[in-house]
Amino acid sequence: MIKIIDAKLNDITDLMKLWAEFMNLHNKISFIEKKQKKYYKLADNAEDTMETFFTKNIINKNKQVLIAKDNKKIVGYSISLPCTAPPVCDITKIGLISDLYISPPYQNKGLSTLFKNKIFEWFKKCGIKHIRLEVDPHNENARNIYKHWGFFEQKIKMQMEIP
Repeated sequence: MIKIIDAKLNDITDLMKLWAEFMNLHNKISFIEKKQKKYYKLADNAEDTMETFFTKNIINKNKQVLIAKDNKKIVGYSISLPCTAPPVCDITKIGLISDLYISPPYQNKGLSTLFKNKIFEWFKKCGIKHIRLEVDPHNENARNIYKHWGFFEQKIKMQMEIP
């Protein structure tokens, strides 16, 4: 039986393997358009940076790192944290789902909904009623899941290199 639980510091090695898997899969989806490729290229120190990010977020009780465990194997993770919108907005307290990834053999089995339920429960305990996330426009599976949950498209981010 797969359980969604809080990540611990001793999970970081396995989390890093899963994060690398996520980046590889993300790159396959995202590189449909060649001009996007340079914006997804990881920095030379990306692994160290991500390991530090996991560590800080696991330690910080104002942030949430969840893992999906199938017996002793980590098969998915999420990172959620509170953030603020610009002070000119009426709603300033917002939750951010930074990452949500499930290893392909475990996808389409309802795990993302289990993550969502834990994440939403945690945000409610934090007094957060509004949640934001970003998703690659080519990741149709994730977009469909998020829309099914009630998320809607609010902004379109655009990017370019100055010639």
